[in-house]
Amino acid sequence: MRSNYILMMIVLAFFMSCENKAPHIEDVICGGNFRYWYKQGAPNRYHYFDVNGRKENFCISRSGEFMEILMPDFEMSTTWKPINDSTIIMYYDIEYHVKIINKETIVLNDDTLHVLKDYKYIPKDYQKLLGDDIVTGGFGKQNRIIK
Repeated sequence: MRSNYILMMIVLAFFMSCENKAPHIEDVICGGNFRYWYKQGAPNRYHYFDVNGRKENFCISRSGEFMEILMPDFEMSTTWKPINDSTIIMYYDIEYHVKIINKETIVLNDDTLHVLKDYKYIPKDYQKLLGDDIVTGGFGKQNRIIK
């Protein structure tokens, strides 16, 4: 009887040690700090995600300038948050279902994002996250606080 108990404990310990240690969705999306992604259908359009739940949209203009996408008549949501490992909320509480996610690709509903590996087009000011920049991230002139 005692040997069965010990055997069960060994088997249980084995299965617990083999638990899948897949990264959480937020670690993949923001890379532990911040990360830029680009749309497959619009490679000059960038999505910025950071660990504070901030999301911004940028593009490279026809003149080659890296700029934030602003719509004066429409206030865009600048937040994101994961609900679980298959759903994130962006753009005013709209749920996006994550069909595929790995360190290189995210497929959301019908939108495919690819991680940006080369930051040569992104000015250094837009890559800050520490100190005072934790609120604005260097994006825009107004302070945006995530609640």
